[in-house]
Amino acid sequence: MLWERCRIGFSPKAKPTVNHYGPTCPTPGAHSRSGEVCCGFGPLAAALLLETMLSHVARDHGGLRVRTKLGDVGELQALLQEGELDFAVLAHVLVEDRPDLSFRRIGRTRLGALVRRGHPLAGRTVGEEDIAGYPIIGGTGGSPIYAPTISCDNFEIAGLVTLASDAVWITAEALADDRYALIHGLPVAQPLELVVASLARRTLSVQALLLIDLIVAALRHRSA
Repeated sequence: MLWERCRIGFSPKAKPTVNHYGPTCPTPGAHSRSGEVCCGFGPLAAALLLETMLSHVARDHGGLRVRTKLGDVGELQALLQEGELDFAVLAHVLVEDRPDLSFRRIGRTRLGALVRRGHPLAGRTVGEEDIAGYPIIGGTGGSPIYAPTISCDNFEIAGLVTLASDAVWITAEALADDRYALIHGLPVAQPLELVVASLARRTLSVQALLLIDLIVAALRHRSA
């Protein structure tokens, strides 16, 4: 429970988060189990981490109100500046450093090229010329790493289109299950850093720090 979490302190893996964003509660009575956190997620971060975070909240922290916003980097940074979000989880490669925002790296995932099982390129090591004739599905964030022919930030739809066609989906390898196969050898296959962004002048609440702790743990599990 949040009260117990506050009373006994954060786990060792959470201490870097607490040290970065501010102190934990000074006394056991300083915070209740209730509270509200507004947080944003870029499309990739949401696909990787949001379900796990919210499942923990629903199961273990029922008194905590969580408001989530999914959007692109520009939209979420604007909401941070307006004070509408406590923090946002973003792909670092898309983030432009700003003096009014604080960024903390929370871990990495690995980008890759996914196709359906039975795809002509499934499991092969290929070059960029080998995928030139196939549709490339990616996000709308304007990544400097690749240029999709189909841009879609709804990962459920992107995955279904991949399974129903010969499209190549550029996404986190951690999202692949036994319906997908990887293509090897493409320059897009590289680590992708995720960051938590917040207002530089804002001290995050213990409830927000709790959610960030859950996000870090979820990312570590995904990357294991």
